[in-house]
Amino acid sequence: MVKGKEVLLYTYVHFRPVFSWGYQTVLSINVDYKKKIEIGGGKIMKQIKLTRVLSLSIILMFILTANGFAEQQPGQIYEYGTHFYQVVTTEYQELTWKEAKAAAQDLPAYIDNGVAHYPHLATITSQDEQDFLYSKVHSITTNWLWIGLYQIEGSYDPKEGWTWVTGEDFVYSNWNPGEPNNIDGDESYCEWSGSDVWLGGWNDNVLEGRAYGYIVEYEASLNCPAAPAVAAAILKEQGIHPKYVIEILAVNPEDEQVVNGNYISDVAEYMGSQPNDEGKTWFEGINKCDVYDYHDAVYEYLESLGAFGSE
Repeated sequence: MVKGKEVLLYTYVHFRPVFSWGYQTVLSINVDYKKKIEIGGGKIMKQIKLTRVLSLSIILMFILTANGFAEQQPGQIYEYGTHFYQVVTTEYQELTWKEAKAAAQDLPAYIDNGVAHYPHLATITSQDEQDFLYSKVHSITTNWLWIGLYQIEGSYDPKEGWTWVTGEDFVYSNWNPGEPNNIDGDESYCEWSGSDVWLGGWNDNVLEGRAYGYIVEYEASLNCPAAPAVAAAILKEQGIHPKYVIEILAVNPEDEQVVNGNYISDVAEYMGSQPNDEGKTWFEGINKCDVYDYHDAVYEYLESLGAFGSE
C-alpha cells in the first residue's frame, strides 16, 4: 500500500440504540488503492477514512456499541428453596440498572410443576442466599452484575434508604469494605461482584453506571390474577362479548322475562360458591397461581354458562 493514500475501512458492530464506547483490535492488511476492507460482523454503522495504514499493523479502534438491544445471554436456572435464579450476562459493560430491571421483568415466567414463577432482579435477604448465589455466579462470570437493590430518592446518608424492588424488608447486606460510600454523590443502585477479590460483595453505583448483566430471581406471585381478570382475558381471546341477554319464555306471555347478564360478573359472584359436575366448588383444589389449572377452571365455568355456544 502507498502511504498517504486514502482507504475506506468499514467497521461492523452490533446494533444497539443507547451508546457506550468499547475497544476492538483489528488487523490491517495490504489492499489496493481505495479497496474496501470488511472487518467483523454485524451492521455497518459508519465509514472511517484512514490517511495512513501500515501493512500488517495492529490498529486499536473504537467500536460504537449500545445498550437497548445488547445481546443478553440467559444462563441455567437454579433452584434455591421455593425460588429460582438465573444469571443473564452481556458481552460488554453495557446495561444500566434501570435497563436491567426492565429486561428482567420482560423475561417469561418460569413454570415449575404447573406453577408460574415471575422474574425480577434478585433480592438477597440472607447469608445463605448470598452464599448460594456466589457459588453459582462465580462459575459463570467474575464481572459486576445488577441486583434488585436501590436507594430511595432523598436519602442523603449512603447507608440509609436502601430498598428491594419487591418491597421486602432490607434486613441483610453484603457491602464491600467502605461501601456504600456514594462517592459520586448519586450512587443509588447496587451491583454485585462475582470476582475472587470481592467474593460477591456489593457496591453502590450511579444511574448511568453499567454492568455486565444481572441476576434474576423467579418467585410465585403473591398477587395472582383474580378469576374475573382471567375470565376477561379468555373472553377476549375467544372474541366473545362479556354481556349477554337471556329470554325466559312462559306459557303466559306476560310471564316472559328478559335477563341481562355479564359473564365476568357471574365469575366474580358465583364461581366460588356454585358446584361443578363433581359436586365441588369450581375453585376447590385449585392453586390460583397455577397458570394451567386455574385458567382451565375459569374456562370450564364459562363453558358451563354457555359462553362459547355449547348450550
